[in-house]
Amino acid sequence: APADVLTALIEAGQNPIVAIAQDANRNEVSDAVTASAAANPEVTFVVVDAEIEASNVVSLPFAEQDGSFLMGVVAASTSTTGRVGFLGGADDDRTRRY
Repeated sequence: APADVLTALIEAGQNPIVAIAQDANRNEVSDAVTASAAANPEVTFVVVDAEIEASNVVSLPFAEQDGSFLMGVVAASTSTTGRVGFLGGADDDRTRRY
């Protein structure tokens, strides 16, 4: 569980600690980082793909579909057929945003 991993990293003296909050575990990771940050103000946390407001947390949200849009522009500009396609690895919200 994310909370257990964060606790182990804190106890090992890691600083800063980076956490990745993906679609499947975003709430669990966000809750764990929020609680760990409140209990450990001397530790800096970085959370990717979530937003947490705390003085010792740096949030790095991003829109993964933006990069896909740019790759689509590159693909379209280099296509010799006028067609491009996309094959996603999973049928989930993140893949649909691409």
